[in-house]
Amino acid sequence: MAEKVFAEVDAAIKRMGTTEFRTAADYFGILVIPVTSSILGYASHYRSVPTIGVNERLKGMEEEYAGWHEIGHVLAGHIWEPRITVKGLMDTAFFAEEADSRSIAQHEKTANLVAAHAVVDTENTLEAIGYGSKTLKQYRRLKNRQDELSREYELLLFSIDRGNASAKVKASLKGYQRALSILEKEKQSLESDLIAMNMCRPISDIAMELDVSERVLRYKLEALRLQGYDIDPQELECYERMFEDTGN
Repeated sequence: MAEKVFAEVDAAIKRMGTTEFRTAADYFGILVIPVTSSILGYASHYRSVPTIGVNERLKGMEEEYAGWHEIGHVLAGHIWEPRITVKGLMDTAFFAEEADSRSIAQHEKTANLVAAHAVVDTENTLEAIGYGSKTLKQYRRLKNRQDELSREYELLLFSIDRGNASAKVKASLKGYQRALSILEKEKQSLESDLIAMNMCRPISDIAMELDVSERVLRYKLEALRLQGYDIDPQELECYERMFEDTGN
C-alpha cells in the first residue's frame, strides 16, 4: 500500500513542481480546513470529498509535515475504512514514535512515511548518504554476498553430523570458510576506503545537513527502502554502526 502512495506522491510533485502540501491537496481534490482546537490535524471526508485539517499554529516545516501526514491518510484510503469513517482520524502528534516501534499504529506509520518522503528531498537524501558512490555500491554487493554465504555455511553446519561428515562435506565447509575469509578482507579494505572518503558519517550529521530530525530522516530512509533502494534496515536505525568494528 505505502509503495503505491509513494509513487502517487512522486508523480504529483513532479507535475506540480512543488512539495507544498496545500498545492498537493488541491491537486488530489482534498479540501483543507484550518484547525484551532487542541488537535494538530485530522483526516476525514464530507460525503464524497476527502477533507483534512491542519492546526493554524503550525508553521513552516511543521505545517508541511502535518499537511502531508493527513494527505497520506487520504491517499492510503484510511478515511474510507468503516471503523474510521464516522469520526475520522484525529492526530495530536506527528513522528511521535520510530518507524520500527512495535506500538505505533500502522495507519500512523504509513502517514509518517508519506510525510517524510514528500517533504524531505530524495536527491539530497541520496547524496547525503553517498548512495551513488561506486565504492559504497560495491560494499553493499559484497556485504550481501557475505551474508548469503554465511547463511549457506550455517545451514550446512546444522544439517550434518560433524563427527561423521564425509570428505566432500568437509571440503565444502572449508570452501565456505575460505570464501568468507576472502570476502571479509575485501570488506575491511572497502571500509577503509569509505572512511577515507568520509562516507561513514553518523546519522546525526546527515540529519543536520538535511535540516531534519534524526527520526524524520529514518522515516525517509525507510520510505526509500520500501521503494526498492538498497538501504540496509540496520543502517536506518543507526547509520554509523555499518562501520562500528572498523579499525578495531
